[in-house]
Amino acid sequence: MKAVKYFLVIMLAITVTSCKKKTDIEIKLYNPYLDEYVKGATIAIIERKGNAGGGLFSGNATCKEIATSVTDENGIAMFDNTKLKTRDGYVYYPVLKEAWGITKNYPCGGYNGNFIKKGVVNSIIKSDRTDGGNLRMQYNNLFSPAILGDSLYAFALKLSGYDPELGRILEGSGGIAGVQAYDPLLSYPSTILSNNTKINGRFEVYIRKKKNGVVTVFTDTIKSYPNQTTIIQVDW
Repeated sequence: MKAVKYFLVIMLAITVTSCKKKTDIEIKLYNPYLDEYVKGATIAIIERKGNAGGGLFSGNATCKEIATSVTDENGIAMFDNTKLKTRDGYVYYPVLKEAWGITKNYPCGGYNGNFIKKGVVNSIIKSDRTDGGNLRMQYNNLFSPAILGDSLYAFALKLSGYDPELGRILEGSGGIAGVQAYDPLLSYPSTILSNNTKINGRFEVYIRKKKNGVVTVFTDTIKSYPNQTTIIQVDW
């Protein structure tokens, strides 16, 4: 009787073990607007059981996190020997849980992309589209000195970026701009700081100065990061 009991226990253990496959998963987190891989972000692997409904509705699906990892300096999060259930009705996928100090939400039924392949090595590029940065311009010593007819034009326009997860270009839109014309009847403080503009990404900066009648043009590319304030210094 004991032999039968032990046999059943062993068979149950073998059955349970065989229903899971150890899977290696590498996630590379890339921000298309910043054109760089994202370090220090938290990636979670989600196990979804059941069928997902359309849109944001989960149908009869239930989800749970089975593992988390933080991206390294190269934006890579590793999940070694992750046990994934092989039974029908179970699928697995990565989600971005936190980046730039901002917690992300993900509905259970909201993912219908490429699921993790069980029992093989997976290398997946996931896109980070976190927004919420602050961009400002600071004018230093504006019109000191200046003559009548002097002016300053400063623009920062958001650049487009390729999203590898969506497989298409995300068009850049928005930015900040400042136009100043010298008025001898006005006084100008040594520092003028523009209002906050809620935007982040890469920006093409264009500054045109007409100072003492001489025109100079300056261009540059800068980055504004989520959950941070970036100030473009515009020196007269």
